[in-house]
Amino acid sequence: MESNTLVLPGKLAYKAPTCWHKEELWFDKERDDWHFDLNCEQALITEGIGEHKCPTIAEWTAFAVAGGIIATLTRKYIVPPEPEPWDWVANLEHFAWEALWQSFQENQEKLDRTFMATMLRSFLPREYHAPPDRPYRMSNFVHRWGSWGLKYPDTIMHSVGNVRLERLQKGREAFSQLPDSVKDSIRQVAQHIVPMLEIAIKRIKKTYMW
Repeated sequence: MESNTLVLPGKLAYKAPTCWHKEELWFDKERDDWHFDLNCEQALITEGIGEHKCPTIAEWTAFAVAGGIIATLTRKYIVPPEPEPWDWVANLEHFAWEALWQSFQENQEKLDRTFMATMLRSFLPREYHAPPDRPYRMSNFVHRWGSWGLKYPDTIMHSVGNVRLERLQKGREAFSQLPDSVKDSIRQVAQHIVPMLEIAIKRIKKTYMW
């Protein structure tokens, strides 16, 4: 698989836009309503992950799903560096975001623009405050995946589980409501998510004891 993999760097390049960008980012300017973004996300999770085993840890699922988009754009699957720097996993979402942004910049015509705008909105790490003197960053995807969001995983006791069946049903309903051009992009990306899940789970089993 080495010929079709892209090893992520050990340090962030800081070349991708951030939530502190001076001007509103184009994909935020083109924002549809939040319900459309949610439908795209749920449909992609259902079509791509479905009933396959997946990480329950939000950042690793984001890594796998963003990796599916990257693979569609570049024909390469992202993999963590080996060995990982000590703080690499703590910045996992940011490494995935930088790789996603670069892949899109170099291959902007390969997927539907509306779909990509939605995905960029979903995977950009954004600043939150809890409490106000302790800011942190988290993407919309990660926020919705875990226990504080839509609760996609069927367990929080293990690092690997499944998407809850009720969420898969919501995803099927969401997919039926999307434009054909967006459906086509979702189908293209979905076929690359399972290989990315395997990459993520393999690394998770090396990292977590639960």
